[in-house]
Amino acid sequence: MRSQAPPRAGPAGRRGRRRAPAAALACAAAALGAPAGASGDANFGSTLSAPATVAITQGADSAFWPTKVTGGASPVSPAAGQIVAIKVKGFARRSRTGATPLREIHFQDLRPQGGGSVQVVSSSQPFNLPVGGSPNRISTYRPTNMFIAAGDYIDFNDEGGFDPRHGFPAGVPFQVFAAVAGSVTQRYTKDNGTNNGDLLAGTPHADTELLMQVQLSVETPGPAAVAPTQTAPVTRAIAHPLIACEGDNTCIGHLLLTAHGADAAAVGPGHAARTVILGRGSFTVGPHSHKKVPVRLNRLARALLRKHHGRLRTVITVASGTGGPAHSANSTIRLALKRRRR
Repeated sequence: MRSQAPPRAGPAGRRGRRRAPAAALACAAAALGAPAGASGDANFGSTLSAPATVAITQGADSAFWPTKVTGGASPVSPAAGQIVAIKVKGFARRSRTGATPLREIHFQDLRPQGGGSVQVVSSSQPFNLPVGGSPNRISTYRPTNMFIAAGDYIDFNDEGGFDPRHGFPAGVPFQVFAAVAGSVTQRYTKDNGTNNGDLLAGTPHADTELLMQVQLSVETPGPAAVAPTQTAPVTRAIAHPLIACEGDNTCIGHLLLTAHGADAAAVGPGHAARTVILGRGSFTVGPHSHKKVPVRLNRLARALLRKHHGRLRTVITVASGTGGPAHSANSTIRLALKRRRR
């Protein structure tokens, strides 16, 4: 758990750096233009009919997602597509002293991994939850280029807001829940533990409904590019990860190499608390084929390779589609420095 500066001191900048991979890929997708291909809309999650009477407080980064919604609504995405809007009922409470809370939130695509755990596939850009006022106000947020697979969850992700100096000794009370018999909301809390690629094992809150509704634009299925498990060679500061196109059409897209936690801490303790970018690349891969894509590594990546004796574990995020990114996927690969023969 970490003490956070007051909201006015700029914690959004810190969070923005942690979410750099999602932001970078969103910009790449916007530059190319995602394919239209939408065939309809669907909503999942809460109906937002219950009043927001329940506040939950946690002192560190927390993710909340529904696994059961009373009334027959689905807690998971019924199809693959693009998230076009997310509605949240409720607000963040001020402290007893009237201080403004840390109210920055994200929405995240969670993919089931078996055994009840989920993995963070991607995160939206940051948004702000309203403070005070009517607890039953409904706020609408529009994530940029956020795509989801059928069966995935969308979570409500806050930063805890532990700040005893300003009246938040246990974190910020987020009043975005309702007491609804039969509904179940999962919670996962861990300091710096809800980043892209992290595995989350939730604790159930019975008879509690997360008042969040997701609007999905259903996409016509298209080709997706993936990075299989591999050791990618690095020569002359250029990595060569293998990208495979799984579909009947050409895959066009971008990729991003990142590191976080212990893998990023070797060049300094400040890097352990955030995800760092190691390099970017773009690709065009033919249908049902694969190719190695050159990615020039930045100075930090080269330093990490040296510190890790020429072998570095990284997360590769691939955004792809036909004519531009429409799908994104994360996987873990290793970079291996190829020694030049003497």
